[in-house]
Amino acid sequence: MNELFLSMLLTGVQIVIVILAVDFASGVLHWLEDSYGKPSWPFLGKHVIEPNILHHFRPRAFTKTSVWRRNSGTMVICGSLMVMVVLLSGCLLADLFRSRMRPAMCGGNTTSGRRDQSMYQLRERGIP
Repeated sequence: MNELFLSMLLTGVQIVIVILAVDFASGVLHWLEDSYGKPSWPFLGKHVIEPNILHHFRPRAFTKTSVWRRNSGTMVICGSLMVMVVLLSGCLLADLFRSRMRPAMCGGNTTSGRRDQSMYQLRERGIP
């Protein structure tokens, strides 16, 4: 029970740290847009900088459009980055869920540690 509590506490702390880090990073990006972004930039100017400038001069203009229209570009970029991280890491999901069946691409074999131990014990007894 104590180990479960500590694991849950650690997970909660990690979630809070990630939320704070993402909030800080988004604040830095927003500041960079405000300080250095130009509407004349290709692609980003029209899709990111112009709406941001409009947001500062008419804050309620954002409420006139749908959430998807306002955030679709950001969602596509973040989703693409998440897919790249998963594909590049190869074993992110296996590590995240502490899976017994680790994919071969993660450097582990496809059997669990308990099964390996059982096989070893059987071989020790002379059973192939």
